[in-house]
Amino acid sequence: MHAITPNLTLGANVTHIVQNGMKMWAFLGTYQMKKLKFFAQYNPGSPQADKILFGVHGRHGKRLESFAEIKIDQSDKTETSIGFKTKFVGGEIGGTINSSGVVESQYRKFVG
Repeated sequence: MHAITPNLTLGANVTHIVQNGMKMWAFLGTYQMKKLKFFAQYNPGSPQADKILFGVHGRHGKRLESFAEIKIDQSDKTETSIGFKTKFVGGEIGGTINSSGVVESQYRKFVG
């Protein structure tokens, strides 16, 4: 990753697996705008990773974060998801929902 401007970071990655002669490329970038961070990733040939990923992550204070993302897999199937995480003195609570209808919630208690 390389900082192009104070708010824009771009990068590229290449992986070569000798056993099967496979090469995987990935291009990615982030852009910070006040409390929001936008990110994008493009994997043109990796069968395991999503082909395209766009998203936004927001920090709305010390204790609240939210995100939204859209993924396009190698077979051009799309999936979107939104979520949040909030922290408090004794732990944190988070939740996500995606376009497939899957809803997840999480509670973590801090032991101190």
